[in-house]
Amino acid sequence: MLTFLRPRFVSKRYSVDIAGHVCKQVRTSSHHHEEYDRISKLTNELFQNTVVSLNQIDVLLQKNVNNMTFHNFALLMGNTSRKKIKLRQSQLRTISEALSTMTANVKVDDIGQLAYSFHLYDDNQPHILSIMEVGNKKLKLATTITARVTENVLFGMRNMSSSSAPVREMLGTLSSKMHTCTEDYSSIQISNSLNGLRCMNSSNCAAELNAVIYEICQKMRSMKTSLNSREVSNSLVGFRGIDSSNVIVRDVLLLLTDHLRHSRQMMHCVGISSSLYGLQNMSSEHVEVRGIIEVLTKKIEEAAAANVSLDNIGVSNVLYGMQNMSCAHAEVKKMMCALSRIINQSKNIPMTANQLSNAIFGLQNMSPCNEVFDIITLLGVRVEAFDGRLNAEEVGKCLLGMRHLTSHASSTPDTLQVVHKIRLSIIHHKPFTNVKPVDVARSVLGLGGVSVSSVQEGPSNLQLSSTVPSIVLIISNMCHSCSNDFSISDIIMILRGIRELNIDNPDVQTLVASLGRKFRRLRNKNSLLLAEKELVAALSQNTDLKRCPFFGNLVSALGLKKRMTVLL
Repeated sequence: MLTFLRPRFVSKRYSVDIAGHVCKQVRTSSHHHEEYDRISKLTNELFQNTVVSLNQIDVLLQKNVNNMTFHNFALLMGNTSRKKIKLRQSQLRTISEALSTMTANVKVDDIGQLAYSFHLYDDNQPHILSIMEVGNKKLKLATTITARVTENVLFGMRNMSSSSAPVREMLGTLSSKMHTCTEDYSSIQISNSLNGLRCMNSSNCAAELNAVIYEICQKMRSMKTSLNSREVSNSLVGFRGIDSSNVIVRDVLLLLTDHLRHSRQMMHCVGISSSLYGLQNMSSEHVEVRGIIEVLTKKIEEAAAANVSLDNIGVSNVLYGMQNMSCAHAEVKKMMCALSRIINQSKNIPMTANQLSNAIFGLQNMSPCNEVFDIITLLGVRVEAFDGRLNAEEVGKCLLGMRHLTSHASSTPDTLQVVHKIRLSIIHHKPFTNVKPVDVARSVLGLGGVSVSSVQEGPSNLQLSSTVPSIVLIISNMCHSCSNDFSISDIIMILRGIRELNIDNPDVQTLVASLGRKFRRLRNKNSLLLAEKELVAALSQNTDLKRCPFFGNLVSALGLKKRMTVLL
């Protein structure tokens, strides 16, 4: 389970103390309307109760909606979020419709309070997005904003995807307002602001997201307080959908590394889990990523010395976060050693299918080495006790994660036994439903790590090789069950995987035929034309593939027959 620090929202007339109680403040203006005061009072009195029902909120809205101001709605939604009450769609629609008709200027603190309440919802809620659009329009009119408003707005979007236009627009507006804010940001405000980015993806929101991260980076450079270990881990969770290719992101990582290095606070289970889980899209090719890995390793060693252990969720999360790390770097090797120690101190409780697949998926870019084999051996006990059912997504993750573990001469018997046990679980639990293209792509690429013809001699390896044909047929069936179009990245991943299989094997030829039929039904042919060079390059590397009787059909399905005449 991931942790977060809850920001406190505030208005000119009401605030929330540390215990979470609503406190009335002195009136700051003499021209408040009595109706405005009455509704605010009713709202606060309602939420002072231990339990508040949605029906009570319904009554409040029905009786007062026509007289409610922006502040009243912000106060209502802020209080519901504080009590973790998700409003009904009908209630959200009522609020959205009322807010959309308001033209008066509003206080910036009310915008922050309203935005903070969004953290209970995701961007699949159309009425929430409508309310966000109103809040964004009001924010554009604000002359300046405070650090607390920034914190509330960003934290409110912690379950929002950057694929939604209203979310991107809010990020764009917020970054421009942050640029003019001269107020110092506290460590908790920085931490909660970064945590709010945890569902953002740098691939579909580069400009707006980078602008916000840049402004946060500038605020971090001028801040007068330091982040402790908990605040750093809370911040790193926010990067889970963001890669390290952008220098702005790496600058923030550098600052977080410095804060973590100087923090004397010990990291515990949740902090360790959160920190590494947030690095899942970061590549160890970047020195800044290796820097924070090095400091996190010292924190984990310190925790292990104090007998801190991880639960299964923690084990799954820390390994899942390593998916773009390579043991070619000394810092990553040391991290794997530290993880082995702390995992070894954890209870050997059977993992769920999701936990197991995520843990193994995190090893996909690890080259075979003793540090990785030690991790696999520790997972072996949990795998032996595993008796669950793997779905299509989990199959793809397991196969891709094990890709490099069986194709090297140094693979240990314990490693091969773990892989064999997982493959048997895949074979014994079929058919698969709700298959996505990426599940097929990961499975094909993952199986490419070992083929029937390339398995070395030895009891463990020969036992392992006996599972390959069955899994190839299962992947063929998964492909047949998949109803969605394959993306270009999925197709290239598949071609890379086929390259490493024994193309003379009849089961592999059946798989190629299934893929050819699937590619022929692709609806978006324009994307194939745009990626023609990449596809030709991927096919050209498959020098053995042309021996397959179905190769011509596969090339034709991708619209590349003329370009591939040399191979044909």
